[in-house]
Amino acid sequence: MPGIDGDQVFDHIHTHLPHLPVLLSSGYAINGQAEALMKKGCQGFIQKPFNMAALSEYVRKILDAARNRGLFSNRRHSRFALNYGWARRRVTAAATT
Repeated sequence: MPGIDGDQVFDHIHTHLPHLPVLLSSGYAINGQAEALMKKGCQGFIQKPFNMAALSEYVRKILDAARNRGLFSNRRHSRFALNYGWARRRVTAAATT
């Protein structure tokens, strides 16, 4: 992404929505920056290229794990935490300030 790297995006998401599960996607193997993000709390990694079935499987595993930890205990919290547009606007705003 222009002007912001994956590490910065993760930090902004983690600051504003600390319980939001994050799936990292990269064309590089899981080393260096990707490994550091996993240690920071990123819940999963999928290497590019991937197909929709693989992505769907990873997302389902991460959301099920989050639900089992009680992060999405009610429908209102789930809708709020998973509202992509809201999270994207927050990260974009934080990156430009």
